[in-house]
Amino acid sequence: GSFVNLIRLNKPYANGYCYAVYETTESSFCSNGIFKTYEKAKEKFELMIRNNQYETKLRNRGLINNH
Repeated sequence: GSFVNLIRLNKPYANGYCYAVYETTESSFCSNGIFKTYEKAKEKFELMIRNNQYETKLRNRGLINNH
């Protein structure tokens, strides 16, 4: 299966990037990215979820805290 993750970076980049969106989908509309704000990262994450649903049904959605 494929997945899409929104990740808060433990060690942000010096240029201010604090969040990453990582995906393993085969959708041509999805791509990885890094963001300075949670709002922009969340927007990209939600867009990728919507776009990938045309290819695959969403089976699970949740929050994981690995600290």
